[in-house]
Amino acid sequence: MENEFAPATENQALKERIIARIRDEGPITFCDFMAMALYEPRLGYYCSGRETMGRDGDYLTSPEVSPIFGAMVGRQLREMWEAMGAPDRWHIVEAGAGNATL
Repeated sequence: MENEFAPATENQALKERIIARIRDEGPITFCDFMAMALYEPRLGYYCSGRETMGRDGDYLTSPEVSPIFGAMVGRQLREMWEAMGAPDRWHIVEAGAGNATL
């Protein structure tokens, strides 16, 4: 029986680099481990060049599921703007915009 929770891919090169660093430098912090796992050039999750988000990636964010999410956020922002007296200047910043679907 195949393990349904087996990793879709195993990044052996990254695994070896992490092991080598621990062997050479001793224990590393969780922060350092995650930095390597996510951002190691050409090997880390977000630096590998493969699709990580979206329908062809590992996960979908709410705006990618349906445009209804963006419409609801827009409606809520309009209500907030009106509650503040409809100021002439009002800035909205989307942190971590991903692929800008929202």
